[in-house]
Amino acid sequence: MSPDVTSPNVTSPNAMSSDAASLRELFGGPRPVVLPSAWDAGSARAARRAGAAAIAVHGPAVAWSLGHVDGEPAPYAQLVAACERIRAAVDVPVMIDLSATSSVPAEQRRDAMRALMEIGVAGLTIADDEHAIDLLARRDDAPAFIEVRLTAASRARIDETAQRAQSFVTAGADGVLLPSREMPTVVRVAREIRAPVSVDAGDGWAPPVSGLARIGVRGIRLGDGPFRIARGLIAAVTTEALHRGTYALLSRTLGDTRETR
Repeated sequence: MSPDVTSPNVTSPNAMSSDAASLRELFGGPRPVVLPSAWDAGSARAARRAGAAAIAVHGPAVAWSLGHVDGEPAPYAQLVAACERIRAAVDVPVMIDLSATSSVPAEQRRDAMRALMEIGVAGLTIADDEHAIDLLARRDDAPAFIEVRLTAASRARIDETAQRAQSFVTAGADGVLLPSREMPTVVRVAREIRAPVSVDAGDGWAPPVSGLARIGVRGIRLGDGPFRIARGLIAAVTTEALHRGTYALLSRTLGDTRETR
């Protein structure tokens, strides 16, 4: 294992299999599973209290919460530790998107994936880069749900994206994740591959859940949306108090959220 990934508190194989099986059931359920984003134990608990059946850890948000600048990934040891705290805070399956760390050497990514699965993370999202096939081939029969995040493609390249999606599923991916702005591609991929297709609706652009269900989407990720809202709200409340001397936004927001505290 690479130096920056420490040995975690290992979860029993039965617990790992149970969470992974539960996540697979959600992706195969009667309606798409919505996975809200979390970046620490508190945000995960808030999502769970709101009724979330599974939690998606957003890696860049975790990095920011730990003091890293925007765009700088957190070292894997910190990411694994954050996921361990989140998993301990909720009683539902947890998955994490590692696609933003595609610049990290493949061996370190393999080590991190192994460490995350050992602490009971039920699902992993990896980037569709040149190492994806190898990472899938070396999953060692792990029970975790592993999906590949496909990068945005122009409408002229829908055929190519659909073929890439199928190639990853053939190589062992359990599903694929697409950006919600590429709906023609989502429709095509959902129709053609025999694996769960998810969309990242973090920009707020995606059609309603019912509309996505009709075209065969099985999972909906909220991406960095909740994190950006939380960060923006902190800035807005602080700006109002500092420069206007009022607390109107704070009062309104507290009135809307008393039930979740």
